[in-house]
Amino acid sequence: MENVLYKYRSLQNFDNFLDILLCNRLYGANYDKLNDPMECSFREMDLSEEKMQELRDERRKLRICSLSQAENNNLLWSHYADGHRGVCIALKVRKTDLWEYVEVKYVDSMPTISTEMPVNEILQNRYGIKANFWNYEKEIRYVKKAESKQNSYLPVFPIAVYMGTQISSKHKTLIKHIVKLLNTTRKEKIELIEMKYNNMDFFHNNN
Repeated sequence: MENVLYKYRSLQNFDNFLDILLCNRLYGANYDKLNDPMECSFREMDLSEEKMQELRDERRKLRICSLSQAENNNLLWSHYADGHRGVCIALKVRKTDLWEYVEVKYVDSMPTISTEMPVNEILQNRYGIKANFWNYEKEIRYVKKAESKQNSYLPVFPIAVYMGTQISSKHKTLIKHIVKLLNTTRKEKIELIEMKYNNMDFFHNNN
């Protein structure tokens, strides 16, 4: 198992949340479905058209699972958990050789790419780097080349669900029932945590 990582999620698509908890997996998105339009960009590169096309072809195969090392980050709650109406899932990633572990580096400017660099090296350089203003995310990525959805899920083990300060009473009730049922068959129980908000500081109570 890896260290504990965190996935901030909206509950607007409740099926996606259930999929993580019930199936113990996390969907790997294509690069162009991520929130930064500059992800894996090759725009500034002075490469031959043949090499650029090879890069584009390889980039299409990428699947990326984005997680955070930040347990309770106000900006992450706001940006990825529907303004605190969603959840943060604490999870461990099951050991797998199929996904590459990448600790994202945050930079002020993109490093220079040599025209002699192999395509795989150029690609690794791009999906492992983001602009410095994203550094609050403390992002960890799992990256895989996949040709079909069948191979697009990262195996994970949820260990806790943090419910946002603005979560609806309906979602809160559903999650409590789901976690209670899941814990009847799990050796390692999922901890359920209801976030509270007081004087601009967060604290939490276990349920």
